[in-house]
Amino acid sequence: VAWSALSGIEHALWDIAGKAAGVPVYMLMGGKFRDKIRAYSATYDPDADKLAEDALALIDEGYTALKTSPYPPDWRSKPWNQVIREGAHRMEVLRKAVGEEIDIGLDVHATQLEPIRAFQIAEAMAPYRPMFIEEPVRPEQIPSTARLRDQLRVPIATGENLYNLNEFITLFDAQAVDIIQPDLCVCGGIMEGKKIAAAAEANYVTVAPHNPLGLLSTAVSVHFAACIPNFLILEYHGDHAKPKAQFIDDHEPWKPVDGYFQLPTRPGLGMELNLDAIKNNPPIHWNRGFHSYLDGTPAFL
Repeated sequence: VAWSALSGIEHALWDIAGKAAGVPVYMLMGGKFRDKIRAYSATYDPDADKLAEDALALIDEGYTALKTSPYPPDWRSKPWNQVIREGAHRMEVLRKAVGEEIDIGLDVHATQLEPIRAFQIAEAMAPYRPMFIEEPVRPEQIPSTARLRDQLRVPIATGENLYNLNEFITLFDAQAVDIIQPDLCVCGGIMEGKKIAAAAEANYVTVAPHNPLGLLSTAVSVHFAACIPNFLILEYHGDHAKPKAQFIDDHEPWKPVDGYFQLPTRPGLGMELNLDAIKNNPPIHWNRGFHSYLDGTPAFL
């Protein structure tokens, strides 16, 4: 909670500084490395054919990359061998539908406690050439993640649950990651993110920011992605078309075109909050739900 609060305050200070100077935040942080920011979206439909249809719809919107789960949604209540078979079938259908030119990321959501099972599911996905497998085991299992990286043919991505530079340094020292996914809303802010990205570059690791929270998070992530050399791709979930877009005035520029965000030209973060809309919408409690395994044991996440 403290790191999240610190991140939010830091974002606001950069926005104030940029508006005072009359330049976008990324210009205050050394300038741009690129002219636009590649993004991916996600689809998690339980039916393999519908999953493929949703993926094709994203491609029609211009995306060149997407993310899904390697598991069927009810995987916790199924025998493990069946989970692997169904997961491989989902990936086979998806890859055939989108072709070889589209990158596909896989998100395990850190739900797997046993490294051997993470290895088995990743190996079942490997023939379909995923862009990465995200959080194949719990983020605190750094030695296990390092062993998986040595064994797998699929790049490992992790980092959304790490909260400062020192935690990422531990990950790099263990040579446990190929792609880091810092969340600028919890890792300490843009400057801490810059430090993390610099450490990643020294370890030949690329950066794909975690970004599921909304348009303000997207703006922060776009500025961050613009000013680091080792940026790979940005997560985005179509927030410009969701009800929470009303909290941002003139949110229309904050959507990808042909799979890319254009760099903002307005001062600061380049957006203004709609305070009236925020006041009229009380906070919403997010409930992740409860899951159990086949024998009724409570499942982690």
